[in-house]
Amino acid sequence: VSLRHPPRVTEDLGFTTLLPLLRARQVADVDRAFDDWAEPVNVVQAADTEGGLLHRVAGKVPLRAEANRTRLVPAWEPGHAWHGWHQPPRAEPPADADGIAVMANQRGPATPLGVEFAPPHRADRITALLAERAHWSAADMPTIHMDTRLGSVTPLLDHLAALTDLTPEAAALTDRLLTWDRRMDADSTDAAAYAAVRGAVVRRLAAHPAFAALAAPPAYPEVFQPWLALLPRVGFALEHLLRARELYGIDRPETVRAAVEEVAAAPLGTWGDTHRLTPWRALADTPTPGPGLAGDHDCVLCTSSVPGLTDLSARGPAARFVWDLARREDSLWVVPLGASGLPGSPHHDDQLPLWLKGDLVPVVTDFSRLAPERPTREPLHEQHVDGFGTVRVLPLDPAADAEVIHRWVSEERAAFWGMNGLTQAQVAEIYAHMDTLDTHHAHLVLRDDEPVALLQTYEPTADRVGDCYAVAPGDIGIHLLLAPAGPEGARPGWSAALMGVLAGYVLLGLDRRRIVVDPDVRNEKAVARFLRQGFVTGPRVVLPEIDIPDVFLPEKHAQLAFLPREVAFP
Repeated sequence: VSLRHPPRVTEDLGFTTLLPLLRARQVADVDRAFDDWAEPVNVVQAADTEGGLLHRVAGKVPLRAEANRTRLVPAWEPGHAWHGWHQPPRAEPPADADGIAVMANQRGPATPLGVEFAPPHRADRITALLAERAHWSAADMPTIHMDTRLGSVTPLLDHLAALTDLTPEAAALTDRLLTWDRRMDADSTDAAAYAAVRGAVVRRLAAHPAFAALAAPPAYPEVFQPWLALLPRVGFALEHLLRARELYGIDRPETVRAAVEEVAAAPLGTWGDTHRLTPWRALADTPTPGPGLAGDHDCVLCTSSVPGLTDLSARGPAARFVWDLARREDSLWVVPLGASGLPGSPHHDDQLPLWLKGDLVPVVTDFSRLAPERPTREPLHEQHVDGFGTVRVLPLDPAADAEVIHRWVSEERAAFWGMNGLTQAQVAEIYAHMDTLDTHHAHLVLRDDEPVALLQTYEPTADRVGDCYAVAPGDIGIHLLLAPAGPEGARPGWSAALMGVLAGYVLLGLDRRRIVVDPDVRNEKAVARFLRQGFVTGPRVVLPEIDIPDVFLPEKHAQLAFLPREVAFP
């Protein structure tokens, strides 16, 4: 199976649209910009402050035979060749300048180009809600965003209303559903009951012999199977299947009867008990279901599950924006998790509570009100030492930590570190370069939230020291620069306590067998400090000079010393 793709044919991704779109001031500018768009083909709605409205399709769609739109075809035959491009369909704006335009993926201007569209329920419900009042503000929009009335329930409820001779339990359940307000609220037991009956009907229809041929694995490649599996196809087509005049001889009333009797015999909770947020993760183990959700596939609050298969929801409103064209500062937004895709970031999921409740936060586009935010770093190692304090080892931030590191390395006592005389920018550049390496890592060490040391770890085989001794498996090199003593002066036992924590991080936390250090032979204080910690001296060696961005580090006469794990932690 091969797919022909407009950008491959035209060698045009449509990127010439982007800059004109960013500069657009009126809908006419938006319209002209999208004339060059290629793919994905989308419906575009836009409005401007002068009352202009735009509703059109953007993207390149080839003219093809009708069969090309619905199935695989022998594309090498002339009748299936492309012959030109569709003119982008447009919808006429409302005649009334204060009119309402609604798009919720239902059939509209794109109808001639596709075969799959959302049912009209969401668009119809939004239109009805907007008609309930003459004036709306940006702050009023959550009323619409969070609406949970389910528009696709009628066919199933009509079948329920026609049933007779039910058991008392099934009759009571049917009466509940026929008087239900049709809202899929997370705390609703009636919504849970409806979903359970719906799922049971879907499973029974999919298991019927009439669909047996569709239950067999398709002959097409595995990549297509999510779109061809029978159970989801029945689930999403249920409204149509229950409304059809005849369905391949299937006794639908009996199917619905059996489903409601099945559900009536089982305990039920609320819709939110089973309808839970389960975002897709590209690289993760099986995700743990998150909080309970209101809404459903055909609600304005479109939180989709797969009826008959699972109530878990991996799809929902990916972003809710409200743009106030007259007062941009009143515009609002929210996303399902947060603005950062990085696990561990404080903004990875900080908007989730707001998204769940329907709350929105201001859209700030005034750069005078924006400031860079220093990222919060999760400690790589944390340990409390009685009488000393809590030690945290953080990954070094080359930009944020440059000032304190430059201050330390510029002092005369740090001459052996080799950075005396460098500017703060040069120091930041050195550590920014190190941040790109897989073999060398820099860390800022805190004691009770105060910076107290710079720790660097490295693979000896990737460092100049590796040319000067026989590197053993499990070796790791460290460089350690202690912060200057504070106003209190001498700190008896201070360095020993700190180095004990760092040895634990390096040997146990990083699972290494031996630490190697290479202090300058003239740095007698550092050598003595390592010896007190249990290090055993090795040979004196000459380390060659190295060239890193913007600076040379000179050759170094070093005293090697080693700390095996069994010595540090007998």
